[in-house]
Amino acid sequence: MSLKPIRLSKEGKSSLAWESLASSTFRRAFRIFPLPLFSSFIVMLMVQLGMFDYPYVTLPGHIPTHPQRLENVLQQFLDWLNFAFYDLTNPWTWSTHLPFVYGAHLWTIPLQFRCSLVLFIALLGLLSLYRPSRTIILLGLIVFSLPHGRWDIALYLGGMGLAEYDLGREEQTAALPPFIPRNSTLMRLLSLVIRLSLLGFGLYFSSFPRYKGNSPAAGYHFLYSLTNDYHYWHAYGATLLVCYIGQSRVAQWLFTRRWTQYLGKLSFCLYVVHEPLLHVLGFRTVEHAWRLTGNDAPPKRHLGIAGAFVMTTLVLLWLADLLYYWVDKPSAKMAQRIERVCKEHFS
Repeated sequence: MSLKPIRLSKEGKSSLAWESLASSTFRRAFRIFPLPLFSSFIVMLMVQLGMFDYPYVTLPGHIPTHPQRLENVLQQFLDWLNFAFYDLTNPWTWSTHLPFVYGAHLWTIPLQFRCSLVLFIALLGLLSLYRPSRTIILLGLIVFSLPHGRWDIALYLGGMGLAEYDLGREEQTAALPPFIPRNSTLMRLLSLVIRLSLLGFGLYFSSFPRYKGNSPAAGYHFLYSLTNDYHYWHAYGATLLVCYIGQSRVAQWLFTRRWTQYLGKLSFCLYVVHEPLLHVLGFRTVEHAWRLTGNDAPPKRHLGIAGAFVMTTLVLLWLADLLYYWVDKPSAKMAQRIERVCKEHFS
C-alpha cells in the first residue's frame, strides 16, 4: 500500500504520489469488505440449513463461537445484518474481542481497514519530508504504538518502513573502505549471517504459542515474561521474515514462481474461506477418513488426519479460486469503476 506512493515521491512525481494515495484511500473499503460480506452471508445460509451443527466430540480443542440457528431465514438474515453492520464493517471500535459469530477469523478485517487508514494518514504527513526525518518520525510512531497495545498499527507502519528500505537500498548501501570489494568473502559471510539470523529469529518469534506460552519449551518462557500476548511476537516474527525475503535471492526466487504467485493472488480468498470450510467439511472429513484407517493407534489416527487434510486442502484451493474470479477480482474492478465515475461526474 505504501510502496507506490513512496516510489513516485522518490522519482519527484509528487502529484502522482498524492493521487495514488488518494485513490488507495478511496478504494480501500471496496477492496476489503465485499469478499468477507459475501462469505459470511453464505455462512448465514449454511447455519440456517444446520450445516454448522458439528458436535466436535472427536476433535476436542478450542471451539469458536457459532451463530445460533434461528427459527427462520428472515430472522437469521437480520441477525447476520446486525453482525455485518456492527462487527464486520465497524471502523469505530478498536476492540478485538467482538464475537464475530459468522466468522471468528474475520476479526482481522475491520482491523485491516482501520490500520490502512492510519497508514494512509502517516503517508500523508510524512511523504514530503526529507528521508532521514521521515525515517526517524516513523520509528518514533512505531515505538509509540507498541506500549499502547497497538501491535497492529506498528506492523503496518513497519511495512511502510520496509518499503522505504527496499526502494532506497541501492541508494543507501553501506559505505565500504576502498580496499574491501563489495563481493568480498567477508561481505558475503556477513550477509549470510544476517539472512540466517533474520530467518531464524523470524521463525522463532512467529512460532510463539498462542496457549501455554509460559512453557519452558524452546525458551519461550523468557519471551512470555516480557509479554504473554502472542500477537506481539507474531508481528515481530512476520517483520523479520519479510526482511529476510527482501535480502534472500533464494526466497525471492521461490516467491516469484508461477505457482507461488498464483497462491499469492488467492491468499485473501484462502484466508476468508478456510474457517467455514473446516467446520462444514474439514472436521467431518476426519471422521470419514478414520472409518477407513481406524484411530485406535497414533499412526492410524495421524494417517486419517493427513488424508482429510489433503482432501480439504484441494477443496479449499478450488473454492478460493472460484471466489477470486467471481467475487474478489470483480470487487477490485468495481472499486476502480466507482472511483472513475465519481471523478468524471462529480469533478
